[in-house]
Amino acid sequence: FTEVNDYYYDLPQYLQQFRDIQNRSFSFTTFNPIYPGYERSLWAHYLVKRFGRNILRSTWELMGSETFLPSMDRVLRSRQTSLAEEYAQFSQWNFFTSHRADTVRFYPEGRQYPLLRPNAEMGMEGFSGVSVRSEAYPLSSQVYQFAGTADTLLAIVANVDLARVNENRDDLASLELQLSASTPSSPYQVLSSGLYAGFSVNEPSKWRVVYLQTSQKADARRFAELSPNPLRLSEATRITLPVTSSCSYATVYFFSASMDLLFSQTYPVTEYLGKRYVYMPTNDIRDNVGSGICFVVLECAETRQQWKLAVVR
Repeated sequence: FTEVNDYYYDLPQYLQQFRDIQNRSFSFTTFNPIYPGYERSLWAHYLVKRFGRNILRSTWELMGSETFLPSMDRVLRSRQTSLAEEYAQFSQWNFFTSHRADTVRFYPEGRQYPLLRPNAEMGMEGFSGVSVRSEAYPLSSQVYQFAGTADTLLAIVANVDLARVNENRDDLASLELQLSASTPSSPYQVLSSGLYAGFSVNEPSKWRVVYLQTSQKADARRFAELSPNPLRLSEATRITLPVTSSCSYATVYFFSASMDLLFSQTYPVTEYLGKRYVYMPTNDIRDNVGSGICFVVLECAETRQQWKLAVVR
C-alpha cells in the first residue's frame, strides 16, 4: 500500500536520535524498548532500490536455518557483494535525504525523510588541521561534519565488524580522523579542496570511510588521484582508482621505477555517487610489489590513465 507511509514517523529515531549518551551511533542490531527496530526499516527500502523486492524474500527463506546477519550476507554474496559493503553504502545513502534527496539514484521517497544529524560538528575556518578521536560500535556508522567558509565536508565512517556482532559483542573500537592542509602521518586520501584526510584504526579491513561535500552533494575526493597514496600495505584493504571513460572493465598495471611489469589484472568498473571507480584489493599486489615508488596504469576502452604511487610495506 504505497500511500501508507507511517514509517516516515519512525525515521527521525534512526537518522537523528539513534545514539548513546556520548552521541555515538548504536550498533545496527541494537534492540530495546526505545529503539525496537521500526526506525531501521530504511534498510529494507535501501535493499529494494538496489536489488528488488525478492532480496527480502530470499533472506527470510534462509532465516529458517540461520540467523538474520549470516542470511543477509549470504544472499548479498550471491549478488556479488556483501553485507559489509552494502551497510557501508547504506550509511552513505542516508546523507541524501530531505533537501539533499536524489530520488533517481537513492531513496525514491527521500524528500520525505528527515535530514541526517551528524555525531559531531567542527569548524574549519582558518585552520591548519583538525582531528577527531572517537569510538564506534561494531556495525555502526558515524558522521563527522566539518564546516568551512566555502563548503561543509562530511566524513561518513562505517564500522563493518560483522564477526563481533555475530558473537553478540558490543566492543567499542577506537578511531582517529584527521583533516589537514599538509600530509598526515596516517593513511590518507586527497580531497577535492586540496586537503588531506587521514584515517587511523587498529583493523582497517573492518572500516569504510567516505568524504562528501554538502554544497555539491558529491564525493569529496579529488577524482584524478588514486587513493590512498602512500599505500601502506599493512593498513589499507583496497586501492581506489578513478575511471574517466565509460567502460565496464578496466585493466590495472603496476610497474617498477625502472618500468618492469610487476602485476596486471582486469577489474569491473563501479559507479558510485555519479563517478566511476575501480576498487582493487591490496591483497592482489601484496606478493608482487615491494616498498618504494611504482607506476600504476589503468587502461579502459581507449583511455589510459597513470599515477605515481608510494608503497610502504
